[in-house]
Amino acid sequence: MCYPNINNQNILILFDICNKIKMVVKFIQKIRMRKGALHKQLGISKDDKIPIELLNKIISAESGRVIKNPSKKGRKRIKVTGKLKKRANLAKNLKSISKRR
Repeated sequence: MCYPNINNQNILILFDICNKIKMVVKFIQKIRMRKGALHKQLGISKDDKIPIELLNKIISAESGRVIKNPSKKGRKRIKVTGKLKKRANLAKNLKSISKRR
């Protein structure tokens, strides 16, 4: 069982049973995200998951290009912008974090 102690510098300190201190930086809270912005931009409802093939295709494409959606969810053609690439990259990283746990 862990007891959290929140510090002022957005650092969460966890004390476990063995009294070992673990410091975890809360970087996600510092990011100014608009929830659902990627879903809205891709035309996928918030209840559905974004396919990983689509994220990979967006990340690998150049900004300003129009790509075809490899999945059947959302829009068929998507214009890749810099903001869309950043959102897709963050979504891919956060998916991999949740799989590791």
